[in-house]
Amino acid sequence: MRKEYTFTNSKQEKIIVVLTETEHDRTNKKGLMNLWVKSGLMERFIPKTINIATYVYEINGDCVGKYNPQIVPGKNKINFAWMLESTPENERKIIEEIKRLAEI
Repeated sequence: MRKEYTFTNSKQEKIIVVLTETEHDRTNKKGLMNLWVKSGLMERFIPKTINIATYVYEINGDCVGKYNPQIVPGKNKINFAWMLESTPENERKIIEEIKRLAEI
């Protein structure tokens, strides 16, 4: 699965959102999902999650990665609250959150 969305906010930033699906292998003890569950970062194993990439083109032409709910603002850390199962409902939740963060 790969889906792409494009928006423009009131700051005239062009925002491109790319959603892809990551499949996790329960039998791989060194797989990220298994490690996250084992260490308590995730409550349960999720077989398929949505990966979010955001590309924000600022008015000066710079491209930055912001408005991504899976990344803790100001830190290079995963926000596990947004590590969601790959479903249409969760895709909608993610897009709505990105729009909220980008003030669309």
